[in-house]
Amino acid sequence: MKRFLQQTSTNTYTCQWTRHLTIKLTHSISVPTYNPATQTTELPQTNLMNLLTNHIHINQVLTQIIINNCIHVNQFSFMKLIDSSMYIQTLLLFICTAICLLPDEGRYVFDEMPERNAFSWIALITGYTHNRKFREAIQVFRDMQAAGAQPSGVTMVGVLSACAHLGALDQGKRIHDYIVCNRLRLNVFVGTALLDMYDKCGVVDEAEKVFGAMREKNVYTWNVLISGYAMNGQGEAALQGFDKMILENIRPDEVTFLGILCACSHQGFVDVGRRHFISMKEEYNLKPQIEHLGCMVDLLGRAGFLDEAQELIHTMNMKPDHLEGIVGCLSNPWTYPIGGVCNQKPY
Repeated sequence: MKRFLQQTSTNTYTCQWTRHLTIKLTHSISVPTYNPATQTTELPQTNLMNLLTNHIHINQVLTQIIINNCIHVNQFSFMKLIDSSMYIQTLLLFICTAICLLPDEGRYVFDEMPERNAFSWIALITGYTHNRKFREAIQVFRDMQAAGAQPSGVTMVGVLSACAHLGALDQGKRIHDYIVCNRLRLNVFVGTALLDMYDKCGVVDEAEKVFGAMREKNVYTWNVLISGYAMNGQGEAALQGFDKMILENIRPDEVTFLGILCACSHQGFVDVGRRHFISMKEEYNLKPQIEHLGCMVDLLGRAGFLDEAQELIHTMNMKPDHLEGIVGCLSNPWTYPIGGVCNQKPY
């Protein structure tokens, strides 16, 4: 459960800044087309934003740029680039790493580029991070610094995410120092990434300092703060963070309640956990998922409320394999009597 909480808190804000990067990149790059009448390369007015967001025949757009190119979901092959433009190659690099999830092909494109811009480095670092090649992402960041390229905020988000997954606190601190020394803006993306890195590395006090220094915070920022408290055994602080979040008029989501229920489970706050589980459904109209149910069963079981835990499992419309997952992931002695629930009631 703790590992899932760590992954969930990271994935929510990672998806957010990835969409931000996609918009920023596609607004900066247009696909040139060859006009046989004038024998010149022209830039069309149509922006790639619609093409990438709607996945509309990207391979047809790029046929004049890439020979024998074929792009599908998770499938990408190419033989030759016919346009050596840095912008075209950066776009190809982005498609390889971020859309097709093929970082090795992306690395090949990157290595073949005669010159690179900031987006080239960002695309490679982001691609490695999304493909869970975190050490490679950090190494590319070091190469970027050695090459004299100036990292942007988006670059920092990618490499900080890699540091968080690896627990690379020293590297994360160096990046934080770089941000401060170079006076990079601590926007909501960079701040949330820093917050997540310190939480994953168990340095809660530094995470609190980052949170306090952020001028802008969104639901992802609050989720990382609350989940960080929960995974580091500070249940009271997680609950206080939730209360402050509500006072700031930030609407909680499913990840918020997962962090709260996890905190309640670790601290044994049965009544508080019950109240939040109910408010999740009735006050915020959020449907509990298998992870929320697992937290509640764990909370009730730890406190000795076996009958209530069993009744909760019965009332949730879950498939039998999901129920087995709940019981199987709990290692406490009390779970054994509930194990029969999975075989007692078919769904």
